[in-house]
Amino acid sequence: MRVKDFSFEEILARCLDEIATGADIEQVLARYPAYAAELRPLLEAALRLREVPVPPPRPQAVRQGRARVIARSGPLQASGWGWLQGRRWVSALLIAGLLLALLFGGGTLGVRAAEASLPGDPLYGLKLWKESLELAWAEWQGDPLPVLVGQLERRSEEIEALQRQGRPMHPAALQRSARLLVRLVILAERHPDHPLLRRRALQAIERHQAVLLALRDRVPPSARPALERALERANRAREVLSSTVPARPSPVPPPKSPPRGPGR
Repeated sequence: MRVKDFSFEEILARCLDEIATGADIEQVLARYPAYAAELRPLLEAALRLREVPVPPPRPQAVRQGRARVIARSGPLQASGWGWLQGRRWVSALLIAGLLLALLFGGGTLGVRAAEASLPGDPLYGLKLWKESLELAWAEWQGDPLPVLVGQLERRSEEIEALQRQGRPMHPAALQRSARLLVRLVILAERHPDHPLLRRRALQAIERHQAVLLALRDRVPPSARPALERALERANRAREVLSSTVPARPSPVPPPKSPPRGPGR
């Protein structure tokens, strides 16, 4: 059968099966180029979910989380998002993310520790997995740029925090930065009609580029290839956004009043 004969859910299920058997995510996506943009965040989220050791929640937290899911399911159904019902795998991943937020969210220490974690910390993988779900949701909503910019700003803050604490740079943050920058370039080329947001994105990229440049003489050899790739992506992103962000128009002086005639 041809690829177009399969539904998105069937293609996603095939990809998840291949990933589960050890296939490389890039090779899997190469077989479905038309769906790569939608598949990537889901497959990355699935990989992170498998890699992160999440402690089992307390029975009371499970009961509370289940009650919250039931309470929130009504507004979701009433909102008319009928397109979610036909996508079983997509719905399952979104529900898993909702369950995670409800079970470990709401001010609990677990989610706070994950949000405050830095590259190399035990809960950093959980933080990245949560970000993958947030990005996937934003892409389905049709406006992922604010989330992408926010996550790039977070990578800059993490790198600066590692430097302040004198901790070694972990390649995971640099690899994540490179992927975020690639997506920003793609979206910048596709949507050149958001000048205000694009200026914010350009500021975030320039800041991140400066943070990366400050690392060049400090990173261990194991992280140097990831740093160079991230710098290359940052340079490319800065070039693309600088060429497409419209310049501010220069103020136009008001027209001069016509000279008054004699006797006026």
